[in-house]
This record gives sequence, structure tokens and C-alpha cells, in this order.
Amino acid sequence: MPNRLNPLPLSSTLHFPPVRGSDGAIEVPPHLPDHPPFPVSTRRHVLLDGESVPIPFVRHVLTSIAQPMLESVHGPPVFTVDSDADDADPASTRLVVVSNPLPFPNCVLVVSFDDRPDDEFETPAHGLIWATSGSSLFEPLFDLDEPAGSPSDEHEPHSSETLLTLPAFYLHVPFQHAWTQIHDFMYTRSPADLLDTLSIHIPTPTQHARTIPSGAATPSSDQGDLLDQLEGLRQIYLTAVCLQLPDDVLVE
Repeated sequence: MPNRLNPLPLSSTLHFPPVRGSDGAIEVPPHLPDHPPFPVSTRRHVLLDGESVPIPFVRHVLTSIAQPMLESVHGPPVFTVDSDADDADPASTRLVVVSNPLPFPNCVLVVSFDDRPDDEFETPAHGLIWATSGSSLFEPLFDLDEPAGSPSDEHEPHSSETLLTLPAFYLHVPFQHAWTQIHDFMYTRSPADLLDTLSIHIPTPTQHARTIPSGAATPSSDQGDLLDQLEGLRQIYLTAVCLQLPDDVLVE
């Protein structure tokens, strides 16, 4: 049986229509809607090497090596297990070839989208990155086993590449592009980097005192670009709510 993560259904819990309506009308809300109620993770510690470690400390350590970890999950090829293989379930397992010596990914997220129904992303993932997010959706990723690896080429036992057999977890989210933005944010925890993907920049305090923030409505602003930024923010917000992320930094 496939492992399924069940995001929050937005249609019945949150009203946040597109900035541009189907009739061409523009509707810009004065503020983000309130988060709908959803359960948060009750886990406060992670068991690592037999020790109970507080989640904030785990997050701090993960953030300190976020960039190389993020790079390590962007490149590896992902393969479906041969259905003829012994004891193999093609739906619940993926094969991943990795070469980075950092902590190996220990699962694969298989993600489908409302706005791109024909697309599906298969992304290697470090379970603790998602499990420590505070979302109860990802609690099953707390207790994954360490991945068992073997040389990717059986004729080269000392190859730098390793073949991992990893559990696959399926989830469905509203927006493909917002998913990629949130995925990277979960590693870096950088609001500035997240806003950079929308070409929105946070001014420093001194800049804020002297200038209008980039993206504000000024006579020289391009309305189309500004509406695109607002729609991008909307899609990120809705996807974060769908994933039940209680991260105050992301919401702000």
C-alpha cells in the first residue's frame, strides 16, 4: 500500500480567491486570511543515537548545513522499483542514486498538483527537515529508518555513487511552483530567499525610513508585475496552509 500524507483540503476551510478573477476583475485583499484550525505536531524531541534531542536544537543543526543538503536533493535521479523484483512494491518504494557524502535522504516525496494535473514530482527528502516543521502532516517522517545503500554499479564496489532504496510518500498540493518555493524554504528557513523568488525584497531599517519598499504601488510600478507578485504570495500561503505548516516566519 502506498504511504499517503493527507494535506488539508482548502476548498472547504479557506476563502482566498485569485487576485485576478476569471472575469478579469482584480481583487486585492487587505490582509491574509486567518489560518484555519488544524492539528499541530505534539512531538517535542527527536530520538537520535538513543538520545532524546529537543526539536529546536535539531532544526538549528539542520539549518547550519541547509544549503549543501538542499543541493544534494535537487540532483539525484529517482527510479521506480521493477515490479518483477522480489518483495518490491513499485508504489511504495523508489530507488535514488546519490553521490553527496552529507546525510543521505531517507524518503522520496511524490507530489501531484491541482494546477498541473499531468505533472508529478519525485523529490528525495531528508525526513527530519519536514518532520520538525511543526506540521502534524509530516509526523510519519520522524521514525524512518536510516537508508540502506549499495554501490550504484555492482561492478565498481568502490564507486562514489550509492544506490538507496527509499520509502515513497504521496501528497497532493494546489500549486506546483509554490511547492518548489516552499520545499527550498523548508531547508534554508530564509524568508528573504523565499521572497526573492517573487522579486520582493525586504528593506533594511534605514532603507525603510527613507524609501518605499520594492513592490509597493507607485506611479512607476508595473501593475502586471505587482499582481503577479501578489498572486505568487497567495499561492505560497495556500500551499503552506494545505501542508499545515504553523511556521510563523513563513506566514509573516
